[in-house]
Parts: sequence; C-alpha cells; structure tokens
Amino acid sequence: MNSLIGIDLGSYNLKAVEIVSDKKELRMENLFLKEIPYGLLADDNQEKITDFRRGFLKEIISRRLADSKVSIALPYEMVMMERFSVASASNDELSSIMKWEMADKFKIPAEKANIDYILLDKAGDLQGNRLNVLGLAVLKDETIKLINEIQNFGVEVVSLQPSNVAITNLLIDQGAIKEDEVVGILDLGASQSSFSVIFQGNIHFYRNLTVNGNMITKAISDYCDFAPTDAEHAKRRIGLVTEPKYSEDKSFYVTLGSDKQSVYAITTQLERLVSDIERSFKYLSFKLTFSKIQKMNKIVLLGAGANLRGIADFITTRLYVPVEIIDPFKKLVYVIQRFDADYLKQIGPTIANSVGACSILETGE
Repeated sequence: MNSLIGIDLGSYNLKAVEIVSDKKELRMENLFLKEIPYGLLADDNQEKITDFRRGFLKEIISRRLADSKVSIALPYEMVMMERFSVASASNDELSSIMKWEMADKFKIPAEKANIDYILLDKAGDLQGNRLNVLGLAVLKDETIKLINEIQNFGVEVVSLQPSNVAITNLLIDQGAIKEDEVVGILDLGASQSSFSVIFQGNIHFYRNLTVNGNMITKAISDYCDFAPTDAEHAKRRIGLVTEPKYSEDKSFYVTLGSDKQSVYAITTQLERLVSDIERSFKYLSFKLTFSKIQKMNKIVLLGAGANLRGIADFITTRLYVPVEIIDPFKKLVYVIQRFDADYLKQIGPTIANSVGACSILETGE
C-alpha cells in the first residue's frame, strides 16, 4: 500500500488531500482546506500568515498515515514556463540549450535555477530541423525553502509539479483528455489566474491572465461602493445570476439594483478574461503552431473562481467552446459517511491541484 499527500499552498486557500493506493483503487483518506483569514491578508502580515501555514501543515502531518509522503503542486508564481522552437539536437545538447534559453528569457542565472523541459514534438511531426520545446524553471532558493518548510515536520517530499502539469496528469488519468483533443485549462484563482492548452498529452501553451478573483471583487467594490468584504460576499452570492425577490408587500417580484450592479461589474471583468483567452489561443494557433492547432474541443475550469455562479455558461457563450468544471474526485473511492458529496462538489475546483499532485500514485493494476 502506498499513500501520498498532495499539498497546494495557495495565496488565499491552503489545500491538501491524502490518497492511498490499495490493490486496484485509489482511496481518499483525508482532506484539508483552510482559508487564510482576510484580516491577515488585508494587513499583509507575513509573519502571522507564515504561522497560519505552519499550523495547517502541522495539522496535516499529525493526522496523516504513518508511511505517507508529500507531493507539492507548485504555485504558478514560482514556476517560469515558456515555449521555444530550437534547432534539432541530442538530449545532452538540448538540455544545455534550454538552460541558456530559459536563463536568457527570464533573466536568471542558470546556476540558481532548476531548469527542465518537455519535448512537444512526436516522431514525424518535426518542422524541418526545428524542435518545439516547453521550458520550465524554478529558483533553487525558493524551492528549497518550500521543501524545508514541509520536511521540518518530519515528512519526506518526493515530488514537485507545476500546478498545470499536475492537473494535466489528473485529467489524463481520469480519461478526460483524449489523445487528439485540444483542451484549455483555465485556473481562476484568487490572486492569480492562468490559461494552458493541452494537446497530445502535453502543455503546448501557458500564460498568466490579467483577471483574477480579487480583481473581480475589487470591481464590485468600486462600482457598487461596497466594502471589500461585502463585495466578496456579493460575488459569491450573486455571481452572474440575479434572482428576483418579493416586494415588501409580496405582491410582485423585484430585482435589487445592487445585484444588477454587481453582475455588471463581474461581467466587465469576465469580458476581459475571455478576450485574454481568445488572444492567447490565436497566438498559439497562428504564430506557434502555424494553424496545426485550430480550435479547442473544450475548456476545463478550476480554481475558486469556478464556483462563480453562471461563469461556465458565460465563457461557453462568448468563446463557442464547451466549458466543464473539473471534478477531481471522479475516480477516487471515499467513505460517504466521512465526505459529504455536496461539499466535495463545492470544493472540488479549489482543491483540484492537490489531487493532481497525487497523480504519480499508481494502483495495483
């Protein structure tokens, strides 16, 4: 029996899931989700935020199974990722080329970063003598600090994966991505959002987006003259769906003006988000793949923003692409008495990266 804890230490939510590989199934043993108190974030109190993270990690480790190790879903802000077209080369030569390319692109000393790459071309797909390669890099000091923060509790870290790599592996394991499909992955987080495109089982494109959950909250706050906490509440309660309410004498329905204003503020931000995705995909299609990739078969939505009411239909309508909200628990076995199905559906998009970090586990099959 093997067990693994997938950890995703986000800017606003701390997430972890413990999964056990036993015989022919993957079983969810533990689930952890904590939101960093708004007061700490508003005050930018890094010392108290660090203490809160330590308390979260201590709780996880104290409740884990004895032999569980840790796999980390790296936050997007830690990972540098870029696609390159380089001259055909041997593996050793390609490794040296990518170290130079990534160091030059991101202006980092090669010796201070861990740099790796993914070869995107399949046999017979080469464009002349050029190779399409996805470069990945993380700074060594940041990585060591994160590993030590966890291993100080006496548990071994065995894997670090960029979050979009973890999600790609999870979707492939679930059978949610077919070999010939082009799938967009939209991770709409509180402080950062990203868009990745998956083709033939690999990430062919990645870009940080300008719109995130905090920006949507601020738009509501500014447009409706709400306090930030009230704006966040309105975002979660209303989303893009205004619900009519009874008038005081219950003789007819009314829709609150503030609700309409909130929807307008949200819509303006989502229009920017959709435009960003559209421009990104066109750049991939025409500039990078020379129209080899022409359209997306679907978009998979995750992150806390996936719970915004009406967002999937909104994106589908604007981009003419089906949008699915991720279900990270799709192929996991769990005890129904311990994990409420409605709760899992609600938190699934938020905790998906943690589950994806456990995708290196294999069943007895």
